[in-house]
Amino acid sequence: MLASVAGDVLGRVGPFVIPVVLFAGGVTVYALLWLFYRWRDGAVTGDDATPEE
Repeated sequence: MLASVAGDVLGRVGPFVIPVVLFAGGVTVYALLWLFYRWRDGAVTGDDATPEE
């Protein structure tokens, strides 16, 4: 019964929800990769670190 209700709801709103979920997932992955590369390159430092010139 729960599967049929879930299938009915997904069939009704799926065309609107699926692109939004894919877009949000892509933005999340992009942000995590951006933060990772900034951290790897040393751009992210602690509060007590002195800025390099």
